[in-house]
Amino acid sequence: ADWVLRVRRRIDELRRETGHVLAAAVASTDPGEAAAVAAEAAALDPYDERAVRDLMRAQVLQGSEAAALATYGALVARLREELGVDPSPATSRLHLAILREEELPPEEDVHPRRADRPSLVGRESELATIDRAWGEACAGRGGLVLVEGVGGIGKTRLLDAATDLVEATGGMALRGRCHPAERSLFLQPYVDALRPVLLGPGFVELAALLHEHTAPWATLLPELVQVVEVSPDPPAAPALARRRVYDAVAAVLRRLARVRPVLLCVDDLQDGGAASVDLLGYLAGRVSSEPVLLVGAVRLEDEQAVERLADRATRLRLGGLPSAAVQALASAAGLTDHAQEVMARTSGHSLSVVECLRALEAGDAGVPESLAAAVLARVDRLDPRSRELVQGASVLRGRLDPRLLGDLVAMDELSAVRGCEALALAGLMQRVGAHYEFANDLAQECVQASLAPALAAAFHRRAADLLSDQPESMAAHAFAAGEPGRAAQGWLLAGQAAMARSAVEDATGLYERALSAAEDPALRARVLLARAVAHEASTAYDAGLADIESALSLARETSDRRLEMSALRALGGDIPVALHLPMAQVGAHLEAGLHLASGLGDRRAEADFTTRLIVLESSRLRLDTALDRAEASLARARASASEDAVPLALDGMKTVLGYLGDTDRLREVVAELVPALRERRSMWLLQWAVFESSFAAAGQDRWDEARDLVAEALELNRRSGFTAYGGYFRAHVGWFERLAGDLDAAVVHGRAAVAETSPVDHPWWYATAAGLLAGTLLDLGERDEAAELARRGLEAAGADAPEAWRLRCLAPLAAAVDVPAGDEAYAEARGLLESVTCPPGRAWVVGADCYLLVARAAGRRRAAGQAARALGPLRDAVGERWATLRGRVDAELGQISSATS
Repeated sequence: ADWVLRVRRRIDELRRETGHVLAAAVASTDPGEAAAVAAEAAALDPYDERAVRDLMRAQVLQGSEAAALATYGALVARLREELGVDPSPATSRLHLAILREEELPPEEDVHPRRADRPSLVGRESELATIDRAWGEACAGRGGLVLVEGVGGIGKTRLLDAATDLVEATGGMALRGRCHPAERSLFLQPYVDALRPVLLGPGFVELAALLHEHTAPWATLLPELVQVVEVSPDPPAAPALARRRVYDAVAAVLRRLARVRPVLLCVDDLQDGGAASVDLLGYLAGRVSSEPVLLVGAVRLEDEQAVERLADRATRLRLGGLPSAAVQALASAAGLTDHAQEVMARTSGHSLSVVECLRALEAGDAGVPESLAAAVLARVDRLDPRSRELVQGASVLRGRLDPRLLGDLVAMDELSAVRGCEALALAGLMQRVGAHYEFANDLAQECVQASLAPALAAAFHRRAADLLSDQPESMAAHAFAAGEPGRAAQGWLLAGQAAMARSAVEDATGLYERALSAAEDPALRARVLLARAVAHEASTAYDAGLADIESALSLARETSDRRLEMSALRALGGDIPVALHLPMAQVGAHLEAGLHLASGLGDRRAEADFTTRLIVLESSRLRLDTALDRAEASLARARASASEDAVPLALDGMKTVLGYLGDTDRLREVVAELVPALRERRSMWLLQWAVFESSFAAAGQDRWDEARDLVAEALELNRRSGFTAYGGYFRAHVGWFERLAGDLDAAVVHGRAAVAETSPVDHPWWYATAAGLLAGTLLDLGERDEAAELARRGLEAAGADAPEAWRLRCLAPLAAAVDVPAGDEAYAEARGLLESVTCPPGRAWVVGADCYLLVARAAGRRRAAGQAARALGPLRDAVGERWATLRGRVDAELGQISSATS
């Protein structure tokens, strides 16, 4: 494959130099070799029509016209079945010539002669850079060009020329532009660029383009659900959901490029959200071996966007036009005598040059002092209604819907459209589909800056009213109109919309705008809680905790009990866990929240708080208290007949029964819980329910069923995106394998679990994986490795971790380390194990390793009595169920008795 790629690169060079095709390049020496090379090249990408034509030509030179016709037939079948398109005219002409036994037509060069290329005065070198990048893309080496420059320097005009170049060479040009107040819309420029392609073809072509990515595209382009069947994706963590959408855009570009090379231009990146900028960089990494060229344009003052893309892009910085270019433009306008003056006044700034020449053509006596003066002179020449229309348009900005613009200036739709057309003829605006835009941003800024403050405020206030269904746009206008509270509400809603689309960074920015505008304490608290969720998604846990605590303070200040309840629930969530806060403190917040929920009669919140407390009590190995809570919570939920409360209460019951290894009751609860969670598509809880049901199978020594259930939970976990605890699931597969007697498989799964978990993402899961693998290593006699692994798990868990997670690592450490070096670990492990509280006759069965390893550590210290006391509760708890564990307990006691006698 490497050899063929080198050959194809050389052939691409020959194409550019001489226009020869692959077969012609090598047939003079050996037609058979030509056919072999062409076949391998075509096999690399069966949709590359140039490679297929090379193969057809080589087959004809071999005298195998039938093979060439068969190659064409296979190409037609692939294109029509998978992409819903026909071969290009060049391929069809070659096919027809073979059928007629005529002389083969010359291969069309994908790079036309230089004289045929689009030209751009003063930008020849910049356009040549894009030309070279396009040539590389056509050869299957795609990339990203980042055009940088100040406003009005000619970035958009260069993108126009790039589009002309691509279309002149038979490529597909896609254009998108970032607009202000669209960060919450998520990837809008890419939607705009691809909308005509996706909604243009018929069903077959669309289904082939989208393939397995229908669900992400339906979130970007809801109209698709009317023409293609969409299988919704499961809920996912923000990072995975965002990756799915990025992959969906990349896949469409790759499939389009199979038909012909693609150019994707994204203009005005400084107005785009972080997600839009990041996607451009992501795509750059995905098209390096594809016929796709990406071109982005950004103002120099937006350093952040440049920094995000600089390491993946060819940077093209635009400066002022040279004197020769200004001279040429002035001469073309019949204003040669003014060229020097225009150059002196504008320093070659492209838009300023154009405006100066336009003003002179309109009859102005001299060159305008500034760009603003030139633009406003044109506005002054408009009739009153057109002037009012362009003033209103300067306030709306971005894409202008004529109906909305008409409503803003009290004009009917037809008059507004006619006015926009007149403004387009005047060069102030341009038509973009059914909408209009300013010809350039600087013209819009000049007009808006000239408005009287009272008029601008009136326009903004009216625009906010008209855009109430577009929170981000509404917020910007409300803020400009002097209504900060209304603006804060809009930015809060916009941030929530961005979070729903997994644009975490954009959501954070919108929440920050909301906070800067919000004056009402209750509103500020809601924004802070929303931003805390965004911080959690980006693992900025310290910032998230600070937001929650501030929100709680504000809620109490305003005596808003529901808001206080929301803040307390957040303080009982995963942010405090990730920050290693004491569980007693976390539990106190949950108890306070539960008290509020009960007082408000909110049964769903009551069940939610209680279930979280059950999880904490179980992790602290207070299993009797946890079971009492679970019983009471489920009884209250059933009595309330709340459809939302019952599944939450069942989840709490399932958790404590899993810890206790109560196989019979666990099966009953899971049998009711799993269908309810599937119906609600609650992926977060469903994967846990499926995982913990494996304990019921393991308790009956049904190892295959237990493995299958964990495998199902892992698949649910993969689809959900909450991968931080996937390794926790897998660690228990290692435990099941050990109980089943397969130590080799136990080690394999154990090591995989340790690799998958992360002490940063969630220290509890890493501690469990490390502890369970350490137990397996001890069974294999690998005491040193087991001790080191247990130490790392203990360090990750932290000193304030709940008892269950510390015991997971303390017990193997005590069993692995020699006396007296391990006495400290043994003393703490023994004390924690003795503090476990369970209902009579029960034990922490799924923590059986801890009982067994503490007893083993006692045996090494010749403390048979302590070993017996450690194993007593576990032996009493396992009866007919967990027969394998009972056998291990008896074997451990026997070994200790023999060693100490």
